[in-house]
Amino acid sequence: MSKLKRLHDRVKELEAGRLAAAQKIEELEREKNYLGRKLDDFIAYGEALEARLIPYEGTPANRRVYTGEEDPFANYLDKERADLTLGHLTDDEIANAIFMNYNVFPPSEDLLSGKGTMPIVYMTGGKERIRWLSRQVEKLRSELLANATNTPVQSSPEA
Repeated sequence: MSKLKRLHDRVKELEAGRLAAAQKIEELEREKNYLGRKLDDFIAYGEALEARLIPYEGTPANRRVYTGEEDPFANYLDKERADLTLGHLTDDEIANAIFMNYNVFPPSEDLLSGKGTMPIVYMTGGKERIRWLSRQVEKLRSELLANATNTPVQSSPEA
């Protein structure tokens, strides 16, 4: 009888182990399904991001070059910073001047004496500086790319 008892106890142990293994398999299946859904979500997110990527088409102010349109401000490449409106100011100074004076109208006496500056001058100076800087960035980007690939520099598609 003791042999039968031991056999019975062993069957119970195996049955308990089988149940524990089945529970573990169910738990792993749930985790696998969860991770599969997360992976699918991650892949979909990556595809959505990739779909929104825009190839480099120049700086925002200089996209005409990449769309084949003529750049009406291409002459900014030939100018020196000092030749621009408010060219005597540094980038920081012009930014501060725009911020502080974009809506400040000087007294008529100051305008007549040459001491005052109208707000449009600050806005024009900032606009020209942005255009000039944009063209300079594009020029340097083209030169760096040309140096990296050992090809001649083109300042615009027409060149």
